[in-house]
Amino acid sequence: MYVGGTVGIDTTTGEFVGPTVREQTRQALLNCQSILRAAGAELSDIVMVHTLLRRSEDARTVSEVFTEFFPELEPPRCVSRIGVDRPILLISIAMVAVID
Repeated sequence: MYVGGTVGIDTTTGEFVGPTVREQTRQALLNCQSILRAAGAELSDIVMVHTLLRRSEDARTVSEVFTEFFPELEPPRCVSRIGVDRPILLISIAMVAVID
C-alpha cells in the first residue's frame, strides 16, 4: 500500500495546523495513520518512508516526532527537499506499507 503526499493539514478545517515543522509533522503522521487504518493497516506495517522537507535543518525535529509514532523501531527513511514553492508547507510524507 502506498500513502503519498501527506501534509500537516487538519482534515476538519482544511488548514495547516501551525507554522512549525513539529506541528506539521505530527499532523502529517496522524493523517498517514488515518489513511492506513482506513485500509486495514497500521504504522507497524510501514516498510519505507520518504520525507520531503522545506528546510534541511528541520531533520532533527522531524526525527523527534517520528520517535513518538515509531517508539520501538523506525522504518527506513529517506529525506529530500520539497520542490514546490508553497512557503507554509514545511513537510510532506510518503509511506509504503506491506499488508496481508
